[in-house]
Amino acid sequence: MEKLFETIFNSVNDGILIYNLEGRFLEVNQITCDDLGYQKDELLQMTGMDITPPEFREKLYEQMFGKLNQGGGIVETMCRCKDGSLVPIELNIRPIEYKGSPAILAVVRDITERKKAEEAMLNSKLAAEAANRAKSEFLTNMSHELRTPLNSIIGFSDILCSEDFGALNEIQKRYLYNVNKSGKHLLELINDMLDLSKIEAGKMELFPEKFAIHDVINEIKATMTPLAKKKDIELKCILNIENPLIVADSVKFRQILYNLVSNAIKFTDKGGSVTIRVNTSNEQASIFVEDTGLGISPNDQEKLFNPFSQVDSSLSKEYSGTGLGLALVKYFVEMHGGEVWVESEVGKGSTFGFSIPTNFENTSS
Repeated sequence: MEKLFETIFNSVNDGILIYNLEGRFLEVNQITCDDLGYQKDELLQMTGMDITPPEFREKLYEQMFGKLNQGGGIVETMCRCKDGSLVPIELNIRPIEYKGSPAILAVVRDITERKKAEEAMLNSKLAAEAANRAKSEFLTNMSHELRTPLNSIIGFSDILCSEDFGALNEIQKRYLYNVNKSGKHLLELINDMLDLSKIEAGKMELFPEKFAIHDVINEIKATMTPLAKKKDIELKCILNIENPLIVADSVKFRQILYNLVSNAIKFTDKGGSVTIRVNTSNEQASIFVEDTGLGISPNDQEKLFNPFSQVDSSLSKEYSGTGLGLALVKYFVEMHGGEVWVESEVGKGSTFGFSIPTNFENTSS
């Protein structure tokens, strides 16, 4: 049995140490000697603390004492080799009986490569976070810089379209209408990008307040009706409201619903229909936006809520947008502690739904 122990002891790939409760080495295998650069008889005159740098000794002693009280375990520390070099090691320690006396068995593993990999991952993570912060700051700054002249373009084109300062011929009206429409569309995209950059920077906040949900639904319907009429789309509301009042961020709630309804109208052909369906209880408000539009394939549904993603590149020329609307919907719903989903079939339309608690203050406290 002793011969078998010696064979195993010296044939494993990891260093093995046996030392007494005072820390003096009683036995070491050849791998340990090779890794540390000592001869066996040298190590047997030393203690574990002799090969541990002074700044790591107190912590190592506390960790080992705690692990041994639990029956053993793994600790990490630094080891000083004979040539003075420092090596990160992992010690897997167990209390044993050796030659009739209590002792400690330690399997030693060099974890230099693992530490390098961890450091590389950490550096990559820090670099990615720095790049993300820089991107968010750039988007925020650019959004503010772009909105100032853009608001002037929209404002002055609104004034000219009103003809308060003189009549316009049909060509001038058409050109001004296109300028105004393009300016408002660009402003909408910039606002979406600004919202996204705030979310990614962790600066987006919610301001919950009590409001009547049917007021917001009616407001969105009134806003979107002219757009629906242009495409001869019927815009309907079906309200099943048990509790008319909810506590949420009303601005974000409006934006969620606006994005869903405008998307539904955009991707519904002339003569179709879009239905806003609302169900509320004392605990939860569920809103569904149903359309008879193009429909979405299962593969495309998986990337719908990703920022800057559009389900079909062939449609991007016909239906403008950056793909931020649904990403913002998802962010805003989840900020309220809710969830969002989609059900769709190609050629048969889509249903986008979301649910949020009716009392956000209670869920966040």
